[in-house]
Amino acid sequence: MNKIIFLALILAISCVHSEYIPTTFGLFTIESQYTVFNASTAAFIGNTSYPDIHYDLSSVLATDADSQTITLLAQGVNTWLVEYSITNNSFIVLSEMKKSISYAIAAQRYAYDAAHKIVAVVGATAVDSAMVINIWNFAKKTIDVVPLNIPYLAPPVGCYDDSTGHYYITYTDKNSMTHLAIFNLLTKKMVSKQIMTLQSIRPVPIYNNGQMVLVDTRETLFLFYSVDLSDLSYKLFLKIPFYFPQNIMIVPIATYGDYAIIISSTQTNNYEFTTLNLNTLEYTNSPNSNLTMPIFSPLTFAF
Repeated sequence: MNKIIFLALILAISCVHSEYIPTTFGLFTIESQYTVFNASTAAFIGNTSYPDIHYDLSSVLATDADSQTITLLAQGVNTWLVEYSITNNSFIVLSEMKKSISYAIAAQRYAYDAAHKIVAVVGATAVDSAMVINIWNFAKKTIDVVPLNIPYLAPPVGCYDDSTGHYYITYTDKNSMTHLAIFNLLTKKMVSKQIMTLQSIRPVPIYNNGQMVLVDTRETLFLFYSVDLSDLSYKLFLKIPFYFPQNIMIVPIATYGDYAIIISSTQTNNYEFTTLNLNTLEYTNSPNSNLTMPIFSPLTFAF
């Protein structure tokens, strides 16, 4: 399999009701650049070198098209909640904790509860690969590492429902079977270790307004499944073929409100964007376009 970070992809989406359709797909790159594309026309918009910062950007948490700002979690000696202004090309610190943690975490979008000022992500201990939930509470200035006591084979990933506090996690066990678990970030308790089994697929979950979508990444396809949490069933509804060069390592999905934008490719340097409505499961495709992608970017966003 090529080196794109597919199995380590996660998008934690707040329940936002909006008619706004995002048209921009962007990335923060390891070259300290902010790169954006028009997802409707597949046109390159531009690169902007952002200012030197004394921390590492860990995850995009939220984007705001009106204020043209992006909220991120940043880590270093301490842990920061920061905001990037697209208009001013500047970072400001929203909150800081004089603590940091280091666990094996798959490249993914962390869960973010803006009302409670909580950030969380599922990860693993470096020694015995035990699954844990890392929880940063910026309101209380605390960091918790909650062991889940779940053995796994493939890196766990999750998505968040801020209306209930439920954090949905997909993980693959030692028998290569994938399961969906629920952990509540507000109570810090496991709701269910196996609410449903997903057979042999290894999907990334996306949650929005009561609708869950699973994105399975195969050698030549993105497979999209709709999930009915009432009867614990799932159904394939979309296939997107792709090809990425071996040296390109980016997370190819970003979300905003009710929408997800997916970048895909069927040949070198030729890319297409799919805009998916997460409520209706309807989608549109951009034209194919000859584009140059950053080599590495786990931090993608849409607005």
